[in-house]
Amino acid sequence: MGSSREVAPPSRRLSGGRPARRKVIHLTGMANGIINAIKNAIENGKIIAIMTTTLTIDKAGRVVLPKPVRDALQISPGDSLELESGDDHIVLRPARGKGRMYKKQGVWVYDSGKPLPADIVNRTIGRVRAERDRHNLGKFK
Repeated sequence: MGSSREVAPPSRRLSGGRPARRKVIHLTGMANGIINAIKNAIENGKIIAIMTTTLTIDKAGRVVLPKPVRDALQISPGDSLELESGDDHIVLRPARGKGRMYKKQGVWVYDSGKPLPADIVNRTIGRVRAERDRHNLGKFK
């Protein structure tokens, strides 16, 4: 943290001529701490920094997105992107599902808009039951 000292402006005097006290904090140390905290948050993926760069289109019309951008947006090979174009700009964003979350009888439910195949439902139920049984038997692994 930054250092502090007590000062009193001449206009702020208490009865008896004593100066009123207030703290003035020197921000140099605090500013460095804040800057370091922001850098750590960016490195840990909690804050996504904006990147401006020049990309080249190959003969087939393809563009390679830089790895830091792919990592920050969790884009993998085969993922779909939405394209929005305007007069002089292009915006690419990951195409995410249009599902919705809602609470049903006190439990959060994700509705993807598409029915799940029966084998996925059965495997999920089996895993949940097995995990519950292990927990009830005291085997937490």
